[in-house]
Amino acid sequence: MTVPPRVLVPAPVVRSLPGYEVTCSATGSPPIYLALMRDNTVLVNTTTPARVRLYTEGNYTCVATSRYGTNTSNFVLSFVGRCLV
Repeated sequence: MTVPPRVLVPAPVVRSLPGYEVTCSATGSPPIYLALMRDNTVLVNTTTPARVRLYTEGNYTCVATSRYGTNTSNFVLSFVGRCLV
């Protein structure tokens, strides 16, 4: 049985500290290609869960693509504090 991809993101609004890792993943029949994007710019393109440290608040999109379809999910990154680096 073939299953189209379905993006999994933590929540519609992700609250994090600057520089912490944010992840999006997908379910479905492999191989699934994942892209994490901001303002139409690809930040990460992988076949494993997309993980990236984010330092900019804003709107992000996770896109999952396979030969069985494409699925997207949007989320907003909002900072709750400051990273002490």
